[in-house]
Amino acid sequence: MNTQVLFSNRPEGEPAESNFEIVKTPVPKAGDGQVVRETIYLSLDPYMRGRMSTQKSYAEGAKLGEPMVGQTVSRVIESKNPKFQAGDYVRTSDGGQQYGVSDGKGLRKLNPAEAPISWALGVLGMVGLTAYVALLDIGKPKEGETVVVSAAGGAVGGAGAAGSGRRSRGDGAARGRPGRRACPAFPSTGGDPRPPCGPPHRLLTWRGTPVQAHRGPPG
Repeated sequence: MNTQVLFSNRPEGEPAESNFEIVKTPVPKAGDGQVVRETIYLSLDPYMRGRMSTQKSYAEGAKLGEPMVGQTVSRVIESKNPKFQAGDYVRTSDGGQQYGVSDGKGLRKLNPAEAPISWALGVLGMVGLTAYVALLDIGKPKEGETVVVSAAGGAVGGAGAAGSGRRSRGDGAARGRPGRRACPAFPSTGGDPRPPCGPPHRLLTWRGTPVQAHRGPPG
């Protein structure tokens, strides 16, 4: 069965379990040109709260009665699309559900030999690319300069603070334990190892003290 976390009603203030509903539906089958995949990792991000609102934003709001939005790393289990085959790892946006199906548009293949697949939701995904462009293409720090990231408690800010050491000294301001985890979203049905959340991949500082921040498991 396909376990889904549906967005059932819009929260007022902090989201609660009552804003969601867990249902089980049949596992989808691949039609002509379609790809079925199983979710391995689901990324939980602060922007999700904004998408629960009806206010106009840079991204479309989450729709009631549908799986809660979110980027995922998945494994293809059935394909009738020549661009993909069973066993491929992909990054997509299937959200809060164990299985997803589509025509393959927007799927990005991942190579586990190049980097841990969970990194596609962190330093090698939206988070890392946003920090990279902001820091190097827009900020353009010079050697010897000090880069201060005022919101290093978030995923992008934390990556930017860590990456600033490439050319200059970087410090990130955060409260508590910064960063996020991209952990296994559902129990495995076989075919992938799914290690537990592993050691941190990056390091940033808070008032000169090293602070570890998890950017997902090592697999």
